[in-house]
Amino acid sequence: MSKGKEAGKIQVYVRVRPFTEREKEKRETNAIEIHQEHSLIRVLDPRSRTNYFFDGVFSPEATNQELYLKVGKPLVYAALNGYKGTLLTYGQTGTGKTFTLLSDDGITTRVVQHCFEKIDSDEIYNYKVMCSFLQVYQEKVYDLLNPRFIVDLPVREHPKKGVYVANLTQHEVKSAGDVFALLEIGKQHLVIAETKMVRHSSRSHSIMQLIIERRLKAHIANEKPTSQSEASVSHEAVQESIMAVDETINNLIKELKQERKGHHKHERECLKELMEKELNNGNNFEGDLILKGKINLCDLAGSERLTKTKAEGVRLTEAKYLNTSLLELGNVIHALARGHKRHVPYRNSTLTRLLQDCLGDNGKTNFVVRTLHLYYHAYIINGIPSLLTKERFYA
Repeated sequence: MSKGKEAGKIQVYVRVRPFTEREKEKRETNAIEIHQEHSLIRVLDPRSRTNYFFDGVFSPEATNQELYLKVGKPLVYAALNGYKGTLLTYGQTGTGKTFTLLSDDGITTRVVQHCFEKIDSDEIYNYKVMCSFLQVYQEKVYDLLNPRFIVDLPVREHPKKGVYVANLTQHEVKSAGDVFALLEIGKQHLVIAETKMVRHSSRSHSIMQLIIERRLKAHIANEKPTSQSEASVSHEAVQESIMAVDETINNLIKELKQERKGHHKHERECLKELMEKELNNGNNFEGDLILKGKINLCDLAGSERLTKTKAEGVRLTEAKYLNTSLLELGNVIHALARGHKRHVPYRNSTLTRLLQDCLGDNGKTNFVVRTLHLYYHAYIINGIPSLLTKERFYA
């Protein structure tokens, strides 16, 4: 499998849930081996032992803080510097996805706290942070921060804004406390129900989004060059440098055509990128430059086997929608890993449509896969390679 352009931007980590007291009483058999030093999980199938490699593996003893430092903290720095960071928790229902993401000491809490700590300590930039919270229930989008507006919201696309949810409530937040207050409001309206596998099962995908705008503080943005002549000389020097680089490019292209016809296209792209950097470094911006980043924290509802849940009626309909959306998410990742020449089916699911700009260009995505030691969940791990193992991204 060839490396796709997005391969390095999508990373997958597995966290194993410890046995519950009930499982210990039943003396459930351990079905997997964890090798953290090799980021490997081995499924102890009696017929064959299979190894699966990930970007990181966390044992049952691992804390939310350890997980945050590995998968959450990089997303904060990405968003504060104008990139789009996305964290998704994936796994079978009952494995602890919501605990990992939305508990009091979960990744969401730590991401928000760290984000505002960096913002409050920044003496160069001003920030504006907007927060929204939505759920995807049976392929329809609902605003969790505006419970009176109970109709589903349309997903639309704009040439400049990209994919967005029309009429979605966005609140400006000044502190981590503001975000936590909004999250508590939103949690009360999540669709949760009891199934035969777990008492409190999420029946929808939830996405909490922070949009971060950064701009220079007024006293820095208003600073002028000490001399207009110095500025003009600098600009002329940059233009001369660009012309020199351009001439070098043309000469190298001629040589490459003769000596290395099969590789000159890649070299030309690299040289053009150098020229563009030269131009950007020499530009003098007289206005205020706004940098916009984004953090998506997604609690994906658990995948379900209908033979285990015995779902009927509404629960059965919910399970079908959930499993279909997770399948389409896997298809999108598969297409991204194989490169842009392959069609990426974003439109096949509301979830992938909403995450389109984050899964594609200018985005960094981390998956946290939750699983158990049990044999039943070991077979779920067996299914993960078709969606999330490193072989998909790096083979």
